Amino acid sequence: MKSLFKFLVLQLIILLSLSFICTYAQSLTVEFNKPCYDLDDVVKMKICYDSDTSIAIEVWGPSNNLVWIHEESSFTAGCHEYSFKLQSTIPEGIYTAYVAVLNEVPQKFTFKVYRPRLEIVSISPSTIKGLPGTAVNLIINVSNKGASGNFILRLKRGVTTITEKSLYVNALSSTITYISLTLPSTSGVYTYTLEAYNVKYGVVDDSKSISVEVVRPTVTIAPTPPPPPVIVTTPPPPPPITPTTTSPLIPGGIKSFIADLTDVTTPEGLTTRDVVIEIPEYRVKIEIPANTLIQYMGRPLRNLTITIMGVKPPSPATQVPVGPIINLGPSGTTFNKPITVQVPYSPGAVPEGMVVMLAYYDEVKKSWMPLPTISVDRVRGVVIGQVTHFTLFAAVAFRIVTPVTVVTTTTIPTVVTSPITTTVVTTTTTPITKTVTQTKTSITTSIAVRTTTKTTTVTSPPVTVTATKVSTVTETSTVTSPVTSVLTTTVTQKVPVVPAWVYPVIAVLIVLIVIALIIGYVVWGRRRV
Repeated sequence: MKSLFKFLVLQLIILLSLSFICTYAQSLTVEFNKPCYDLDDVVKMKICYDSDTSIAIEVWGPSNNLVWIHEESSFTAGCHEYSFKLQSTIPEGIYTAYVAVLNEVPQKFTFKVYRPRLEIVSISPSTIKGLPGTAVNLIINVSNKGASGNFILRLKRGVTTITEKSLYVNALSSTITYISLTLPSTSGVYTYTLEAYNVKYGVVDDSKSISVEVVRPTVTIAPTPPPPPVIVTTPPPPPPITPTTTSPLIPGGIKSFIADLTDVTTPEGLTTRDVVIEIPEYRVKIEIPANTLIQYMGRPLRNLTITIMGVKPPSPATQVPVGPIINLGPSGTTFNKPITVQVPYSPGAVPEGMVVMLAYYDEVKKSWMPLPTISVDRVRGVVIGQVTHFTLFAAVAFRIVTPVTVVTTTTIPTVVTSPITTTVVTTTTTPITKTVTQTKTSITTSIAVRTTTKTTTVTSPPVTVTATKVSTVTETSTVTSPVTSVLTTTVTQKVPVVPAWVYPVIAVLIVLIVIALIIGYVVWGRRRV
């Protein structure tokens, strides 16, 4: 009985040893130099292995087409670089590189091949309304769905190109840029088209339309010579409403004002005439057109409040308030048509390279959101725009800059816990002189002739993926959203290689252990009898 126990312990030690060998088996590493390749790019592969061996490489396309094959019978331990050129006629998609070392299971590695293709994600503002000759900056968010490339953004009216801008976008990345548009000198409605032109392939990858309305103020000129004088007595226009001063109504306020709207609104909340509310000492003015419905929480509003704030809310560094923060309230008051709001600002406080616009504060995003701005008067130091609700308002300088690229490299190890399952049965026959056949199921080389039939399943341990992230940050105009980081990722796939003889040996040992257990059970039963 003791001999049987010793035999079982020995078998257990052997199993543990084989498990240790499998765990620390030699590893094969393949690294590609780009996250995505163009149709005629040169693909560079760095292959690393821990010992001297023979190696074979095959690259297959998405249409099951053989792209490249290489064999090396004297691969020395360490890392070696291999390269091959892609043809311009190959299909786009995911390509697979099969790498096999002598007497081991081939490993599979993938890379992407897509031509540069620029998509226009958004344009802000998408509709424009302004005076003739007004300059408007269009904030454009674009995304490259393929390899790195050069593009031209063209702004057209009909078939005429108004302006254009060249830019380079890295592979599989996004960026934000801007184009300046000067509105036409005549009033009317115009339609512009923004095109993303691919320089290398000479095609338009994407396009979007922009609606522009140009309005001109009406000027009445008295006829000359005038007719016989007729004295017409017209009542003077109603004076602006002067709010009454009160103590700050909101925490953080310096001074508050209350305007009574009872005499200029109906019981339903409609204004009976054009209403002007003005605080000259702070250069704050509110103009509400006649027949405007003013409501707060679904009810007519009778008292309007204006608070000069002494505290600025937090906001990104690319957004600089250049005047006092004005709290128009109650916050949440709505209007059924746009009203005009004038707020003060200091022209000398505007940083160089930034654009001043009227903006409201978004409490959720913790940032200032630009509003349609009618004019920026540097002489009087005021910004005039249109709003449809009450909240925090201010004149804010937004950064508009030419893209500047800053490259940083960071190595980020990441463990992917999902196992890789490879289905392969390898049969070694008589060596044959090197033959390349356009069939993926037969690979004949001078290293080892093997016939591969995908019938059995071998599940390898979880894959460890080491990613080297080269992030290209493009700093651009960020009126509506922050600058998007441009990521270029070089992916390294690392797969442990288990020698082919390990699995048969483990199977034989398991069978022996089962037989030993059966014999031990029989012997123990006879001794009891």
